[in-house]
Amino acid sequence: MQLTIVNPDSLYDPVPNGYSHAVVAEGGVRIAFIAGQGGEDRTGALSPQFKDQVRQAYTNLGVALDAVGAKPNQVAKITTHVVDYDQSLLDVMTQCVKEMFGDMQASIPFSPRLCSDDMETLKHAAIQGLGIVALPAYICRTEIASGFLHRILPDWTAGDAELSILMPSRYGVMPAVKALMEFLIQQVPGVLSG
Repeated sequence: MQLTIVNPDSLYDPVPNGYSHAVVAEGGVRIAFIAGQGGEDRTGALSPQFKDQVRQAYTNLGVALDAVGAKPNQVAKITTHVVDYDQSLLDVMTQCVKEMFGDMQASIPFSPRLCSDDMETLKHAAIQGLGIVALPAYICRTEIASGFLHRILPDWTAGDAELSILMPSRYGVMPAVKALMEFLIQQVPGVLSG
């Protein structure tokens, strides 16, 4: 296998930092690996504006792809890291991705850092910054209101769930069980909705 290091002149010089912008591996197939592209321009200057940094990072990615003879529709995987992320930054990132990749469909592999069937454990892990979690609203309503958790997909919902009460027969139900059923029918919808 032959490896070719590619450092386009129109990107800042990465050599003093100990890496290269791209490496092309050839040997039966040709695969290009592009290093993480930041928001720095050719001189290494970094704009204080997030929007400018993202645009520059995608411009740099385009330059690196062009330097290895690749096109955006040949990109197999891209990872984005954002410092101090909040939901307001997503529109800027989405616009830059669409400008580079168009309306191409993407799949996002899912590999959880923590698996648990206990919603309280998952909620506390998310509060500690261990990742994203999908929880019913009634579990994390207080944490969202207080700012400990944030909805990152405000228009997405997992859908409605059903709660069923199973019993062998309506006849001969003890009064305490019947009272519990009536209580649940009256109270649970309010707890779940707000």
